[in-house]
Amino acid sequence: MSGSTPIYFSKFLVTEQVFFRTRFSYALVNLKPITKGHVLVVPLRSQVVQLSQLTPQENADYFNTVQLIHQFMKWVYKAQAVNIAIQDGPEAGQSVPHLHTHIIPRYKENNIGDKVYERLDDWDLRRDEYMKARDMNEEGTNLRPDQDDVRIARSMEEMKKEVDFLKAQLEEFLSNHCDVKKWLPTDARQ
Repeated sequence: MSGSTPIYFSKFLVTEQVFFRTRFSYALVNLKPITKGHVLVVPLRSQVVQLSQLTPQENADYFNTVQLIHQFMKWVYKAQAVNIAIQDGPEAGQSVPHLHTHIIPRYKENNIGDKVYERLDDWDLRRDEYMKARDMNEEGTNLRPDQDDVRIARSMEEMKKEVDFLKAQLEEFLSNHCDVKKWLPTDARQ
């Protein structure tokens, strides 16, 4: 897989938001993060809508990537804790018809507690928006979630700065933390 291969989150072109990629998975910065460092881990195969649709090989790679990115985000943002959330299906709050795992750094200071789940639900596209996104044609890559009053969508420039920062920090993290390399597939790319 070349570095120029387009990467899609459902029908959304997200190549420039990706800061880590393996053969089967990738991690990207979030358009509307709940906290600094709120990222997503997603399978590369955009037809995977729910967890049960991963192949055994994709599953192993996916959860190794979740484990690695979880530890990395905790380190890079000096988080005391991390929420890891999968909303498996629209009734569970899944806003985009493509499996994804939220990794959300959490802190003692300014802790919103379980309201993090309300924020995940409040901004999500509802079932009709989910279905619209699922049924879009290939030209629909510019679809953006409806505005919400909790978070504001970041510009591509802001997200690109975070991507560059995370790529550099991930390289440092991996070179200084040999214990996490067990989660890194041999074919991982940045």
